[in-house]
Amino acid sequence: MLQSEPELFEVLQLIYREMDQRSVPEAIYYALEQMNHFFQSDGAVVYTTQNGRLFPEYEAMLNTSLYPLPILSSEWLSEVKASETYIHTTPISSPIIEPFINMPAAYHIVVPLDYKDLQLTGALVVFSNKPFKRDHSITPLITLIGVMLAQKQPSSKIQEESVLYRTDQVRRQQSEFMRLAKDERLNSVDLVPAMQMLCESSAHTLGASRTSIWLKDKDEHSSFFENVTLYSSDTHTHSKVAPLRKHEYPGYFHTIEEERTVSIDNTSLDTRVNELQDGYFHKNNIHALLDAPILCNGKSIGILCVEHTQPRRWTFEEEAFVSSIADLAAFVLEHIERKKAENEVRNLAYVDPLTQLPNRNQMESTIEDKISQVDEQTDQFATIYIDLDQFWKVNEALGYKVGDQLILAITRRLHSMLETGEHLGRLNGDSFMILTKVTCQQHALYRRIQAFKDAFKEAFTVNEQCLFLTCSIGIAFYPDHGDYSGVLIQNAHRAMYDAKHSGRNGLQVYQDSMEHHSKERLIFEMNLMQGLEKGQFQLYYQPQIDLYSKKIVGMEALIRWNHHEHGLVSPGDFIPLAEITGHIVPIGEWVIKEAVGQLKEWNEMGHKDLSLSINISPRQFQQGDLPEMINRAIQQTGVSPEMLIIEITESLAMENQDRIMKQMEEIRDIGCCIAIDDFGSGYSSLRYLQHFPIQSLKIDRRFVENISSNPKDAAIAETMINLARNLELTVVAEGIEELEQLKALRKMDCHQVQGYLISKPLPVTEVTKWMKEYTL
Repeated sequence: MLQSEPELFEVLQLIYREMDQRSVPEAIYYALEQMNHFFQSDGAVVYTTQNGRLFPEYEAMLNTSLYPLPILSSEWLSEVKASETYIHTTPISSPIIEPFINMPAAYHIVVPLDYKDLQLTGALVVFSNKPFKRDHSITPLITLIGVMLAQKQPSSKIQEESVLYRTDQVRRQQSEFMRLAKDERLNSVDLVPAMQMLCESSAHTLGASRTSIWLKDKDEHSSFFENVTLYSSDTHTHSKVAPLRKHEYPGYFHTIEEERTVSIDNTSLDTRVNELQDGYFHKNNIHALLDAPILCNGKSIGILCVEHTQPRRWTFEEEAFVSSIADLAAFVLEHIERKKAENEVRNLAYVDPLTQLPNRNQMESTIEDKISQVDEQTDQFATIYIDLDQFWKVNEALGYKVGDQLILAITRRLHSMLETGEHLGRLNGDSFMILTKVTCQQHALYRRIQAFKDAFKEAFTVNEQCLFLTCSIGIAFYPDHGDYSGVLIQNAHRAMYDAKHSGRNGLQVYQDSMEHHSKERLIFEMNLMQGLEKGQFQLYYQPQIDLYSKKIVGMEALIRWNHHEHGLVSPGDFIPLAEITGHIVPIGEWVIKEAVGQLKEWNEMGHKDLSLSINISPRQFQQGDLPEMINRAIQQTGVSPEMLIIEITESLAMENQDRIMKQMEEIRDIGCCIAIDDFGSGYSSLRYLQHFPIQSLKIDRRFVENISSNPKDAAIAETMINLARNLELTVVAEGIEELEQLKALRKMDCHQVQGYLISKPLPVTEVTKWMKEYTL
């Protein structure tokens, strides 16, 4: 199976070499077999014209249930020639696949083979009951195989010298195509050099005066083609010229959109290009042209123009070569777009989208790099874990947008303090990490760390507001406190918690006793269980609105701890500890019972179509009895299981996948829905979307907050929404705080939203009152 684009050209080269050494039937059968292998199809056949009808002359059928193959009419072939589409599917999308409607194949590639001078007139048909693999490769592969098939059947009416000349011409053009296909410049993401190379090669191979490539703007409704490059054979230079505008040359645009190639031997005699005579041909001394549209998914995205300063007769082989180069240009453009998308995904995996700092994945990689470079006998470095104290209060009081602006202000201040060799990253919402080298002067390191802590003494200015914030810092040294990244970060994290639970705004170095014997942590653990027993936990609910009907369609349950001494404690402060200690399991069970019971109350009040989302921690999944726990709550209350949505994180989806998959399938079998929470903020791997039983995606608020003002953010959000819709998943956007965000998401066909614009999380009495007063 092919793994990359260069292997496509290896296949083309292999087919060409093998066909060249075989007889006509053997060569064609070989080409059909290779096509079946490449596209993973069930069969391929070449139809040829005999007495006005088309008969299957060459067959390579892997699925015998495709027999009998139908006899086709000349009218059918006319439909094929008029079509701009290679791939057809059932139910019937056009008359082209109507003759095959009773065959067990849902997908068809249908390509005309119309080479009159070489006496091969017919069609190539490929059958498959599954979507074709690598369908973006169909155009260049089909074009080249078609030319090769034509070459194998020279006309007896053509003189031997002409046959040899034209065969040699085809060989030279195919050789040039192979050379281009293997050139490294076509595998880069730099558009202009690749297009320049295609123009130069086309001009030299065809002996043309000028070649140029024009591309349409990404907007499919754009009415002009921008010139990428224009190559002159006389001066051997590249230049750029003014765009081609559709309203100035409507006839030419119509022609290029309707025909596979526009071959004009004498521009002054062809009425299709009359409008180009004065403003273009006369000005540039053009008397012949051979143009081909650059097609992507059946749509014209550009033009390859080959021009000559003298009238000339273009041969069929030259037309085939130009169309092949246009197809190669389309293939390169798709490759560039795909590489850019891959780079963006990789950027999401290693860069924090808000601050553009390295994220946890990148910081782990940096630590491993440092470990591989240091001498353990003489070199050390410190891992400094900085956690903002009670940052959640900023989000609760001022909104997430102000919270993000504060994070950016903190990032700028810390980044301005970095010295050579130091690294700053953001691990999660309110945590940063700094890596710094340790010298023999230990006190210098502590002064350095204290300087980072002192950076929080001065207020941060956000939207003309002065905000004060403290931080808790934990420190772990390499190699004393860990010999790989995971252990170092974990131990620095433990030290930070020790500093935080000692009263916040502190600094602590990791000690071996911290993990199990910290007095402060033990007290806090006891408080956790006492809090559950004494009813100190309560659920807040945040409404979710359907963007089309504007109705309330759901609630998300969010836990809060009303501590008897510390007041309302942020989930960010107690959930991680509950995870580590295992207390999250009874807390999570309480959340499920409480939330499902509340859903029953709302059902009895008349809110029958209200869904309820519950966040499930990784530790709960690992316990193994989560499906039974959920099912018990449903049976006890009698609520509809399909109205219960279980939310998991991306990182959970990537861990212990066999176990997680089993749990998710059991939850789905109960009838509950499963959603990925904060989509895009985790590992950014899309594999689990295909294999896991997921019904909904919740797009992380960081990807939607600037969609009304930042085109890049809007493009990312729209890509996520389109991806989810194509996978038939419900899309929920979080963190909506502004009306413009809501409007933008509605244009992107997002299903549901939640956020402060609609309502902040509220206690059950307040949210119930809110539902009664809510109006569309």
